[in-house]
Amino acid sequence: MVTAEMHALLGRLLDEAHMLAPNDLVPLLQDELQALAFTDVVVYVVDHSQRRLVPLPPTEAKTIAIDATLGGRVYQTTASALAGTDPVRLWLLIRDGVDRLGVLMLERFAFDDELVAACTQLAALVAQLLLSKNQLTDEFLVARRSREMALGAEIRWASLPPLSFSCPHVSVAAALEPAHEVSGDAFDYALNGDVLHVGIFDGMGHELESSLLTDLTVMAYRHARRRGASVEEMYVAIDQLLRDRFDDGRFVTAQLAVLDVRRGELGLLNAGHPGPLLVRRGRVIDLRERRVALPLGLGDVGHGDVTVQLHALEPGDRLLFYTDGLTEARARDGSLFGEARLVDTIERACSDQHPPAEAVRRLMHALGEFRNHEWQDDASIVMVQWPAAPQG
Repeated sequence: MVTAEMHALLGRLLDEAHMLAPNDLVPLLQDELQALAFTDVVVYVVDHSQRRLVPLPPTEAKTIAIDATLGGRVYQTTASALAGTDPVRLWLLIRDGVDRLGVLMLERFAFDDELVAACTQLAALVAQLLLSKNQLTDEFLVARRSREMALGAEIRWASLPPLSFSCPHVSVAAALEPAHEVSGDAFDYALNGDVLHVGIFDGMGHELESSLLTDLTVMAYRHARRRGASVEEMYVAIDQLLRDRFDDGRFVTAQLAVLDVRRGELGLLNAGHPGPLLVRRGRVIDLRERRVALPLGLGDVGHGDVTVQLHALEPGDRLLFYTDGLTEARARDGSLFGEARLVDTIERACSDQHPPAEAVRRLMHALGEFRNHEWQDDASIVMVQWPAAPQG
């Protein structure tokens, strides 16, 4: 009976969603589920650094740590969990595809398998409601912040694609730090037919000036990509734009890549950027190019001056694009994180067979712990896995 009522609830939520104010979402869930003998309902969203799960109001629940709680384990593994007796708590991942938005906690005196399945469908609907209502309110965004966000970071987060994406042919996952001050670093990706486009960028300067420079570069990259430009043509167009727009030597380092997700054929163009690295069967291979183009804005102006490096991927390969904020990070004693430590950290993260989004989260946190979470420069990571691993 309860399962049938849950399915009816899903229909009512869909009907009411069109006129639902953002801050009425959680109260509506609480009211509807209370009538079905649920004793507590909490919607948690992940913070920008992916360290905490933050409850949306109204609730008396507290923020919980991802690395030290059952709810956090559900976020890490994507597997639902039941805990406790009289009452029982059901923890479910809230996700858009594979992009993890948070977790849903439902409390009741008993759950059977059919009810768990219905609650899983409810979590999927909550994800869609969070995404649609997020465009209409600041409250969901503000909840994800542990402190005030700098203007440059505000610009950056508003222009990014989702941190993770997956389909049967390919997976993409990314992370940026410092989450509340990041400005010059950015990434972008798009899957057009059988071709995945990936770009990672690092604009010179700091704070707002750097953020605006990088934002212009990303928009120019999208514009060229959407016109069907080749990687070489993208480089030339963006480089020309920056040289025409700025006469003071401003530049953006970048890595531009295209991957045929059916064949595993990869093309790379490096514009003054480190890496990328290839993880193959648990070992890291440096794909550093023989000829690196000048950064965007400093001018390799002709197609003949731009080299695209070609590689054939093997099933299970993971590509790691990163900015120099990773390898040039310094600990308090002055030691560099460096490429050797980066390779070791990547090998350990990937050997545990974490999916790309979780591997990237752990890699970024390892960097944060090394530098005692004191960030002097932006750091960005983008991981691409070909083909995608099965998702839970």
